[in-house]
Amino acid sequence: MNAFRLVSWREDEAAAQDKPPYFLLKDQALIEVAKLTPDSPQQLLEQASRVVHENFVRFNGREVVALLNQPPTEAELEFVEVRKSGCLRVRTHAC
Repeated sequence: MNAFRLVSWREDEAAAQDKPPYFLLKDQALIEVAKLTPDSPQQLLEQASRVVHENFVRFNGREVVALLNQPPTEAELEFVEVRKSGCLRVRTHAC
């Protein structure tokens, strides 16, 4: 769920700044950050210092921490289903 949120946030933020999305957060960094649940921007920097720069956290830390700590919405839960078989199914793809 967090990766979907971060991608959406990154796209919107990049468009607002007229920058390419990877300028804000590279794909691999996004994947690593999506796995985290920091309580503060400082904790985000500590947990992700090898993949994000301190300036990224300074300017975006609060918003990213808030995104990472949100419970999933109904729409997100409908989009992704985890089946008992352990197969991840996205709406249009069968396992």
